[in-house]
Amino acid sequence: MKRMLFLSIVLIAGVFFLAPSASAQDEGPDGPGRKRLEELRKIKLVEALDLSEDQSIKIFAREKNFRKHERTLIDKRRQIIAHLRGIGKSNGADGESMKDVTALKDLGIEMVNQRFDYILSLKDILTMKQIAKYVAFEDTFMNEVRSMLKNFGRGGGPPRERE
Repeated sequence: MKRMLFLSIVLIAGVFFLAPSASAQDEGPDGPGRKRLEELRKIKLVEALDLSEDQSIKIFAREKNFRKHERTLIDKRRQIIAHLRGIGKSNGADGESMKDVTALKDLGIEMVNQRFDYILSLKDILTMKQIAKYVAFEDTFMNEVRSMLKNFGRGGGPPRERE
């Protein structure tokens, strides 16, 4: 009975978050579409891993901290790539380019290591079987999202002209 109540609350909350929102919080790069997609991912994750209420609370709190640090690394990556683009358009020095490419490689390694450490940190919340399901779920969900975006681009109206 508790499980059904919990699942109902999660689903109702999911529907609430999936509804269009006019809050100022939804503006910017993490707009309403991204937030709705994240809420859908959370609902599907709870179902796929058969998470208890306690597990859900713990995993999403830990995930929030992980995502915060991950965003910092992604921002650093964007800055390096923007700098590389600037060098590519000018006659920048090869040494400067090599420094940025090396920094990009190091940042990529750090991102992979951070993700690996995060997944292993879930051992105190999830069983190893649930962790395996979590990893598989993330891959499947991302592939589904990519596929939907790809199909949306194909059937979503006339192709846009490139600049």
